[in-house]
Amino acid sequence: MKKSQFYKYSAIGLLVLNLAMIAFFLLGRPPGPPPPHQNNNKGFIQKAIQILDLDEQQSSAFFEFTKKHKNQMETIHLKQRELLKPYFSSLIDTTKDKNSESILKEVQQLERSKIEKTYQHFEEVKSILRKEQKPYFEDFVNQAVRIILL
Repeated sequence: MKKSQFYKYSAIGLLVLNLAMIAFFLLGRPPGPPPPHQNNNKGFIQKAIQILDLDEQQSSAFFEFTKKHKNQMETIHLKQRELLKPYFSSLIDTTKDKNSESILKEVQQLERSKIEKTYQHFEEVKSILRKEQKPYFEDFVNQAVRIILL
């Protein structure tokens, strides 16, 4: 009688332990890293303000520059997505007219535009810096480029 009770309690204990492990793995899993280019810009914007040691007036100009740059990048990204959809769908549907060369040239132009607009953005930021803040600009650019290239 004691053996059957032991097995009964052991089976119940193992079942509870298994359910607890399943719950832990499904509910207690930490979130993974954010997808690429789902930019967590808020954190870097604050960090950039600290790196460059911006005052209130410079910070508000920096926010405006950043907002404008972000809108430009989003517009270009949407154009690229619209171009790349038909490009890759031509792999599946071979009856469609293939103008892949022209699509690739447009995508290249958009990438060039992104690089040029980012360069202009950095120039705008540099233009609001005072003489004593200019030495911090190199560190700012290095960190920003590292984030861009992730």
